[in-house]
Amino acid sequence: MTAKDEKKWFRRNDLARRFGVAPITILRWANDPNHSFPPATNLSAGLTAWPKDAVEQFERRCLGLAD
Repeated sequence: MTAKDEKKWFRRNDLARRFGVAPITILRWANDPNHSFPPATNLSAGLTAWPKDAVEQFERRCLGLAD
């Protein structure tokens, strides 16, 4: 993954810091069918990330700023 590509993705620890939760909570949110957190994407073996635009859209929805 190039540096440019990395800006398009969030890793689990990045999201945990962003939302002030434990990293395992990110996995719980992503795996809970009743939660609207975006699903993870497997970019390669051992490399899972969340698309930046999907996470930012989730944040806007939570704040009531989405369309």
